[in-house]
Amino acid sequence: MSWRETLGRFGPTLRSAAFLRPRQIAALVRNRARGPARVPACVRAHGCEGVRLPDGFVGPSSEGTPDEDGAVRLFGQSGHDPLRFGWNDTGDPLFDYTLHYHGWINHPRVSIEGAIATVLDWISDVPAGTGWEPYPTSIRLGHWLGLLGRGGARLATADLEAMLGSMAAQLEHLAANVELHLEGNHLWTNYAALVACGLGLDGPLPRALVAKWSGALVEVVDDQLASDGVHRERTPSYHCLLAEQLAIVVELAQLHAPALAVRLSPALERMIAIAPVFTHPDGDVALWGDSQLGAPVTPRRLLARSGVPMPAAVDIDAVHSGFARRTWGPWTLLWNFGGVGMDHQVGHIHGDCLAIELSLGTTRVVVDAGTGTYVAGPERSYARSTAAHNTVTVGIGDPDQHELWASHRIGARAEPMELLRAHDRVIGEVLGWQSPARHRREVTWDGREIAIADTLHPEDAPATVRFFVPAELTLRETPQGFVVFTAKDGAFELSCPEARFVATEAPGWRSIGVPAPRRCLAAQLPAGGITVRLRALS
Repeated sequence: MSWRETLGRFGPTLRSAAFLRPRQIAALVRNRARGPARVPACVRAHGCEGVRLPDGFVGPSSEGTPDEDGAVRLFGQSGHDPLRFGWNDTGDPLFDYTLHYHGWINHPRVSIEGAIATVLDWISDVPAGTGWEPYPTSIRLGHWLGLLGRGGARLATADLEAMLGSMAAQLEHLAANVELHLEGNHLWTNYAALVACGLGLDGPLPRALVAKWSGALVEVVDDQLASDGVHRERTPSYHCLLAEQLAIVVELAQLHAPALAVRLSPALERMIAIAPVFTHPDGDVALWGDSQLGAPVTPRRLLARSGVPMPAAVDIDAVHSGFARRTWGPWTLLWNFGGVGMDHQVGHIHGDCLAIELSLGTTRVVVDAGTGTYVAGPERSYARSTAAHNTVTVGIGDPDQHELWASHRIGARAEPMELLRAHDRVIGEVLGWQSPARHRREVTWDGREIAIADTLHPEDAPATVRFFVPAELTLRETPQGFVVFTAKDGAFELSCPEARFVATEAPGWRSIGVPAPRRCLAAQLPAGGITVRLRALS
């Protein structure tokens, strides 16, 4: 193999590894040597002797939709009843993984008796395997804690002992296998589960967990939150999920560990306060990175849990994280300056520098691709690609801004530069990792229309600008662009005299497994650039 072939084969791996932390590399080596942590030392342990949850305690938000016959629906798939058909080998690895979360057991449709039966069945039938990996263990412990808060008093003594014994074994297994090799949201979730269970359960093991892991949780929160309050993985759905986990810890700490609550409360307040920066008027997230619509924790749900009203119209900036929200007349603009955020954990980042999303009234009219799968392949590659986002690809063959590879990897990174934020405009530039030119975008509002100006330096590089609208909106072509009609919020005109936009079908997703087709309006960028104008029609 020549040196060029060797570099081509291993270059992305080497460029990705260059950003990893030393302890992360050491943990990766250990994890590869021993394999996933799927076999616990025991399935029942001592040390959890009771429950000390406050009255009215509410666990994590539900994930999955239960059917009347006992089956649960995940990722838009048909229902699966694990009590009848088992906990593994459904044919979809991500479905199997998420099934072990037990995210539906506290759904309003599930009786306490049904939830307890599910828990006891899992204890009996899953002595090892995927369900014991650290992340599903962390999520499941949160939902079990929620079940104890919801119906612990109705548990028979033997059932409560079985549940506490299993939780003790899961906590010991989790504590021995926290995901230092992944870091990011996985490590946050591991620590939050250990501390929440330490605070919500009684006995020598919970007390030891609080003593050992509270400091680690404080450190990871400080490390992973940007100064503006956005979680540094820059993926709004994960920000909301992690904020809810932190809210649960803070609630329990206020009762049992006031000093810890004092230490963590400011971080939680910042996470809640900044959430509108990536929120549409419908109360859900922009599809930046691997975000999903209708995720277990939406911004609206997060704020409601915290007793904070969702602002109807607000301009807000996350300067460090590169997000902005502007309310301009009937429009809501969400701006994504770009960047990878957390250099050593970029698994949920897309090639979306200088991308925008737009709502007209409460209708989303310019939308990102979303995420339909985490499985490597054409669908995953497209969803992460720059060509799937409302920005500009620069170079022959629509190259990505970042060196995206595998399912969650990034080697070389783009170089974005934010130039200006003002009440009536945002301006940024980006140089892709292999781009022949720098892309500059300026989005402005003059009180009547939005203008989006895209230019290159140098000017002669090939480039394509794209805007994606939901497929359910109606398009009518005009001499200078299109008129787009919504069902309830009127219509708007997209016009550009410098270039001809062409409409084609394009894929998109609301969430994993749930398609949301789009129409792509694309044009070649001429020398000198173009300005696209968006005007709401009365």
